[in-house]
Amino acid sequence: GVTRALIGKVLGDDGSGDSNMIFDGIQWAERNGAQVISMSLGFDFPGLVKRLVEEQDWPVDLATSAALEAYRANLRMFDSLMDMIRSREAFGGGTVVCAASGNESERQLDPSFEVGASLPAAADDVVSVGALGRRNGELVVAPFSNTFPVLSAPGVAVRSAKAGGGLRDLNGTSMATPHVAGITALWWEEVRQSPVPAGSRTVTAKL
Repeated sequence: GVTRALIGKVLGDDGSGDSNMIFDGIQWAERNGAQVISMSLGFDFPGLVKRLVEEQDWPVDLATSAALEAYRANLRMFDSLMDMIRSREAFGGGTVVCAASGNESERQLDPSFEVGASLPAAADDVVSVGALGRRNGELVVAPFSNTFPVLSAPGVAVRSAKAGGGLRDLNGTSMATPHVAGITALWWEEVRQSPVPAGSRTVTAKL
């Protein structure tokens, strides 16, 4: 029953981009009435530290400090955007934002090698999504999936469109996030047909 989809490109063809592109995309979608925003992207804090050390020969402490400053600035901005989205709920029902928690964990190396959810998933009121796979017929947390997600969904061997045509199987919290976004759209439909308040908080509670 979805009658309108807003497709916003916020990264370059190589999959990289700057934070302002994402900020602009969120505001564009919200201004145009999106009830669900799905973001299969994230701020790779460990990866940024590694790149600064290995590619630019920065000392580890300096690279960590620079990455932390970038993370802190992004967190403040994402939190501010979520404040704006929450404040507009009274005027149109609101928007549920879903985002991938990130793929930096390495549980296959050590069960305790777990990295916390990345941005924008870690921002206030964002529905962060982790990835699940199957082992011996049961659902298990994927070894790469970052911790502290609000929800988890299938994220291992998910059949997806391939650039240039065809299909391929992919792994990642980016593959899990669209599952949750789709379920969110179904809950929007459900609450709009029920006597409960049809707002983003109700939909998030249903999730």
